[in-house]
Amino acid sequence: MELTGKARRIAIAILAYLVKHPDAKDSLAGIRLWWIDDPDKCSDKELRWAAEALVERGLLRTWEASPGSVVFGPSKKFLEAPEARLGELESRRVNEQQ
Repeated sequence: MELTGKARRIAIAILAYLVKHPDAKDSLAGIRLWWIDDPDKCSDKELRWAAEALVERGLLRTWEASPGSVVFGPSKKFLEAPEARLGELESRRVNEQQ
């Protein structure tokens, strides 16, 4: 799953939040409300796409809070080097813009 455009910016916002709040876990609705700086500027589809792409990359993990209710949080891989993981995603964005 490739991250481009707005979905990449959302993914970066998610990881930036987790750098500051490594114990955070929340649903997509909670991520939108608390983790994203300008939540009204991202669609549900873009938010889901970004979160699922981060799960696929091993930077987020999921838990089933209750049947049908998924919670996202940082993975062990992310927590081992959070600033480096965020930097990797940010540098890919810079390279794509050049």
